[in-house]
Amino acid sequence: MRARAVVNLALTVESIGARRSVPLEPVMGAYAHLVAIDTARSGFAHLHPQQSDLNRSLDPFLPR
Repeated sequence: MRARAVVNLALTVESIGARRSVPLEPVMGAYAHLVAIDTARSGFAHLHPQQSDLNRSLDPFLPR
């Protein structure tokens, strides 16, 4: 990853042994939270995934 570059991340959460998707629940209004820390460890950013349509509820099995 590079500063000021768009990066798409995808994550699949599966149950142990069953290999099936686990439904996610939003925490503080977001299905995912990412903390990015600079190399000097002098600052950080708390990020949420981009959701284009805020009027549409996300699928807990595939919250894109």
